[in-house]
Amino acid sequence: MRPRSPLEATRTGIGVVHQERNLIPGFSVAENITLQSPPSHRGLIDRAAMTDPALRCLGELGLDLDPDRPIRELSVARQQLVEIAKALYAESRVLLLEIVGLYGLVGAGRSELVKAVLGLDRVTGGEIRVHGEPVRIASPRQALHRFGIGYLTENRKEEGLFLDQPIARNITVTVWKRPAKALGFISAREERDVAYDLVERLGIRIAGLDRHAGELSGGNQQKMSLAKWLAADTRLLIVDEPTVGVDVRTKHAFHELIWELARDGLPILLISSDLAEMITLADRVVVMADHRIRGELDNDRDYERMSGRIIRIIHDRATSAVRPRAVEA
Repeated sequence: MRPRSPLEATRTGIGVVHQERNLIPGFSVAENITLQSPPSHRGLIDRAAMTDPALRCLGELGLDLDPDRPIRELSVARQQLVEIAKALYAESRVLLLEIVGLYGLVGAGRSELVKAVLGLDRVTGGEIRVHGEPVRIASPRQALHRFGIGYLTENRKEEGLFLDQPIARNITVTVWKRPAKALGFISAREERDVAYDLVERLGIRIAGLDRHAGELSGGNQQKMSLAKWLAADTRLLIVDEPTVGVDVRTKHAFHELIWELARDGLPILLISSDLAEMITLADRVVVMADHRIRGELDNDRDYERMSGRIIRIIHDRATSAVRPRAVEA
């Protein structure tokens, strides 16, 4: 089945919960929930009849919200929940969420787990599954070219970029095999076209594609690291500590990029020791401590409640260790 438009997808029972809010700020909660199919009477929208279905959908999510309250007055977290209520009202049979978070304090084993998945560290237990099938991944190269898995490393300067190489070369490093000609040389024109498109898309500030990556700011270097995985048409993106060492404005901009990618259908595994970042971005949070998975939570984006639950999981020494489990990609 290939829906030809968002409306057709909704009519066939597919609801998308957007990471970047798809609500009208000046409309009420009820008006936004019923927006795609508002109740009507004699050909006119019946605003009074919006209240009951809106309350029903909010009730299913355990939300006590005034249906007449304007959306602009709600927190970002509550706006996201209204998005879910909106999908429920449309009687969606499939809700599309993205961004799974892997959270733990420094030393919890998050990065080590991901490196084992990518073939960079030894797998000591459990199994890796891709599309439900057990696999063995020998290297990041195989992870990318065979399984479509990209890894945005936390150590961008030492592992993510060639600082003494041109920006265009850094962005296209993951696709050199694709534009390579018969003799193995890369077309400079194709390299520049790919790089320029991604520079524009991600808003990377550069003086020119021929300038070296090391000349860019930390935030633009991180965007360039992301660009190389997007160039390779990655089908699953692992993002490790995406905003370490960047300023607040750049951090927010990078969050927006992650939301946009998830909204466009790219599955993302987010690794972060920044609890506020995790609760802001992730739809589901897997909690690690002492190199083991200790729990898994659906994120309601209430910072106080979620942070309390996560910290209790980490510090609850009475919790028995979870057996090694399959990692699904």
